[in-house]
Amino acid sequence: MGKTHVSGFDERLVRPEQPVLVGVSGGVDSVVLTHLLHASGCRSLVLCHLNHGLRGADSDADERLVRELAERLELPFEGDKADVRAASDREGKSLELIGREARHAFFAQVAAARNCHQLVLAHHADDQAETILMNILRGCGPDGLGGIRPKSTIRVGTQAIEILRPLLSCRKVDLIDYAQEHALAFNEDLSNTSPEHLRNRIRHDLLPEIHTLIGRDPTTALGRLGRLAAEDRAVLDRLARKSLKQAQPDDDPTALLVGELRAIRDDIGQSVLWRLLRTWLRELGVPGVDLATVEGVAELLEDPGKVPAKANLPGGWWVRRRSGRLFVEKLERVVLAPKS
Repeated sequence: MGKTHVSGFDERLVRPEQPVLVGVSGGVDSVVLTHLLHASGCRSLVLCHLNHGLRGADSDADERLVRELAERLELPFEGDKADVRAASDREGKSLELIGREARHAFFAQVAAARNCHQLVLAHHADDQAETILMNILRGCGPDGLGGIRPKSTIRVGTQAIEILRPLLSCRKVDLIDYAQEHALAFNEDLSNTSPEHLRNRIRHDLLPEIHTLIGRDPTTALGRLGRLAAEDRAVLDRLARKSLKQAQPDDDPTALLVGELRAIRDDIGQSVLWRLLRTWLRELGVPGVDLATVEGVAELLEDPGKVPAKANLPGGWWVRRRSGRLFVEKLERVVLAPKS
């Protein structure tokens, strides 16, 4: 009998009695994840598969494989189809972005129907190394160095779905070995070898070249970098949230005191200020908050005679400085009320 565990599998993330959705593509990673969860006693799993329709008969075969896996394990199956290519052409967005948006919408739909707001995905250590290296090449900050989180949250409309990744410390080769030992059926997605995608070029060209150059597999080192950066990120986030409370006036928690923000910037640092502003904007519902957005808001802390008293935000929002405070507004002179 084959082994019943994969090194690095964090079964503590998913309690056996916990109802969860499992995203299953039909590839080896998600099939092994499903098998490991089931073998560890998880019986309240809902297998979810979105057919993107990008690979014709192969896409249909993936859907069929996941449906049969659910039947074999006596688990519920939720499936749907999306014309990702048509949506990409219509909206002028990349296939990757449209595919991700379609998956998130599908998961949100299933989460609402099943009243289950946790989703388990099969990202593993090799995915983590590729992600961190991609982020570095794009000039990321500390958050990007942390890579993929074991736990994170996505928001689709008003819904929040918690993402769990128990394979994040597992190597791909170990997942393949496990599948072979247990004679698990899975499908290979040939698009994972296409040089058209940056991730594939990093996976098949750059990482092996780095391995040859330094004489050891960089995946372990990149994973360690990710764990250390994630610890630092968590500390900075806690400090930013504590500082946010200090900067909010008692009579209006939706505003911020300019003097307090300047003191936080000068005493603690720009990084904490940026995180504070990002948290503030996101919690007030401002869409598309990125570093450029936050930097624009931070400029409002400069001498009022040197900078405008207003910073534009995505989606027709803006931040206004008035009477020593920052306010988030949308439309003309409409100030957000506090969250209930």
